[in-house]
Amino acid sequence: MMKRWRTILESRRATEVLVGMNARRSGSHRERMSGSGSALQHKAMYERIYNTTGIRDEDEFYRWIVRLVRPAPGAQMLDVACGEGVLVELMRQRSVHSHGIDISESALTRGRRCFPTINLVEGDAEKLPYRSAIFDGVTCLGSLENLEHPVPALEEIRRVLKDDGIFVTMLPNKYFLGDLVRIVFGQEEWAPFQDVERVASPRQWRRFLELHGFSVITSYGYVKKSPLFKKGKLRSIPKFLKTRCLAMICPPTLAWCVVYLCRKARVSGNPKPREYGWLWKAEYATEHGLFERASDMSQE
Repeated sequence: MMKRWRTILESRRATEVLVGMNARRSGSHRERMSGSGSALQHKAMYERIYNTTGIRDEDEFYRWIVRLVRPAPGAQMLDVACGEGVLVELMRQRSVHSHGIDISESALTRGRRCFPTINLVEGDAEKLPYRSAIFDGVTCLGSLENLEHPVPALEEIRRVLKDDGIFVTMLPNKYFLGDLVRIVFGQEEWAPFQDVERVASPRQWRRFLELHGFSVITSYGYVKKSPLFKKGKLRSIPKFLKTRCLAMICPPTLAWCVVYLCRKARVSGNPKPREYGWLWKAEYATEHGLFERASDMSQE
């Protein structure tokens, strides 16, 4: 018991060291959130989600991400919009100093209940409370497209990442094969359940990352596969077979999401080129069930 509490205290101290140096710069999370009604609504939505179903991929996916990142023992890793902290825990099991930050207090409460020794901080991706160039790697999986202002978040990720660090992000594909098949057969498109849902083609997302200070090393298509069993219970066999077959035949350009492995790009003094690649922002109006197209995300 004493050993477990010692591990928890060491984890908290490690977080205080990383956070404390930059606390004055960003201010408290609650102080920042109190000034914006839109931000408060955004946060409240995630509190509702994590108080009910939560947002979490299968463990198989997070183990795959760990294999892609290949963190060295002792490395400093940050998961932005970490949710319940599954990836943070898997990194910790590899002797990595892993940290997670999320806007939702409910998500972090669930994470601490499952993984009491991990380092989790409630905070804003647009104002990360960490020192510059502190992390060997940063991940942001399936969340960048849901942020109200993704460009400041990318700038913050670039700031806290070391010059030789690696950034891994997963972003949704506008041309997912499964959606295209549904449309061909006259079925409805997916309905977003988050306030902000952006989708784009793999090339558009790549260019978006490049415009904001990252160089894409490589990318992988990802199709979410439904498990046959979960918590000892048999799940849908047709869904299991369908998602497995789709993952086998789906080319990367038509995958559900694309995972990008990036490095910090060298930024010259020249201004960024002006580009007009469209990214779609689907805002779900619950009272009307409408979808709305937004302007070029590179202007945000």
